[in-house]
Amino acid sequence: MGPPPGSHDRPPAGGRIHMAPMPSQPYAQPNATATASRPVYPYPYIARYTGAGDVNDARNYRPVKSPVSLPMTFTSHATPLIGPDNQKQYGVRDDRLVAESAK
Repeated sequence: MGPPPGSHDRPPAGGRIHMAPMPSQPYAQPNATATASRPVYPYPYIARYTGAGDVNDARNYRPVKSPVSLPMTFTSHATPLIGPDNQKQYGVRDDRLVAESAK
């Protein structure tokens, strides 16, 4: 919907802009003080409390291998698409990515 005819792209005199109420500045609220921290480790490691010190302090944790393992069997129609034997091998030649021929 465009402006009313004859308005020449100007809002009508005395018109109001309808919009959602905005909070007063600042728009972003300051972050609350952190009460706990935990380290993050790459899979398969997880953070385990060492047993000494504050449980809310990341320095009192160490990495341990997770007892949970991901399933290696897949029961779906995508099963043939999963695995290294269905992917092309790529290499870089003359600064370009190219599919390598089968050997």
